Amino acid sequence: MQTTLITFDGWAASGKSTCASMLAKHLGWPLLSTGTAHRFNAWLMLQQKINIFDANEVADYLKHVDIYFQTKDGKLIPHFNGAVPAPNTLFSNEVRSILPHVTKIPEVCRTLAQHLREGIKGLDVVAEGHGLGTGIFPEADLKFFCDAPLWIRAKRRWSQQVSEGISLSLEETSAEIVKRDTSDKEREVNAVRKSDDMIGIDTERFATDECLQFMIQAFRLRNLGDGVI
Repeated sequence: MQTTLITFDGWAASGKSTCASMLAKHLGWPLLSTGTAHRFNAWLMLQQKINIFDANEVADYLKHVDIYFQTKDGKLIPHFNGAVPAPNTLFSNEVRSILPHVTKIPEVCRTLAQHLREGIKGLDVVAEGHGLGTGIFPEADLKFFCDAPLWIRAKRRWSQQVSEGISLSLEETSAEIVKRDTSDKEREVNAVRKSDDMIGIDTERFATDECLQFMIQAFRLRNLGDGVI
């Protein structure tokens, strides 16, 4: 069975999750967030007290981790060893503090990428995250890259954190995003970058409905989905 894959790459708080979610909902396809999978993995490593700076300990953890995905409420939800974190746990300070380090471990990225590729087999999927169109899913049928100025991204992330009860100032949030950008583009595996076959989306310029129409037009121009739009 022929399936269709659409990817959204971009920097932290660039709007890729919002854009991907809108298109997935419009198409009626499940949404895969690799960021959620990475956060889940970091949370489980914390629970199991894995020393992320010990290569042998990380390698042993990866040998025994069981990762699978289930569709729920329009999303492909990752399951790691059957564990279920409490709400908002994935966005705790503890997870946020180790996430940049975990996502830079090559074997962690390769293992997760392998499971992601297995998890979408036989499905039409919209996926959002880092290194998707260039590393994890280079064969994707349609690729987008979201971006926005730093001050816009910092304000978005700060507002999200306030709603989640995370107490960081706007300046601290901006500095954290700069640090995250550096980490994301310096990854050995699946680094963030815009390839020539990606369609850029300036999420500062587009209103929500305009962004959706822009994506729909790109979808139609690629003759994807047998007229589902």
